[in-house]
Amino acid sequence: MADARELDAMFDELEDGESMALFTVCRWCGIGKPIEIRKEAWKAWRSGEHIQDVAPEISAGDRELLITQTCGPCFESMFAE
Repeated sequence: MADARELDAMFDELEDGESMALFTVCRWCGIGKPIEIRKEAWKAWRSGEHIQDVAPEISAGDRELLITQTCGPCFESMFAE
């Protein structure tokens, strides 16, 4: 995946209301998947808003993958009781 500044530039090219699929890979198991995020949600998140507030349509597991590069199953195994 491109670094955040490169992604910012790519999102700047989009029209308002458009979205982009970011292929994100889990740092622990190596499994990757595309995650669709709207331009406005990306910009708000990058500006410091909570991703769950600006992109509630993205599942909690996919948001975690975007934030920490940790997929849901790996996250669950790390914090299992």
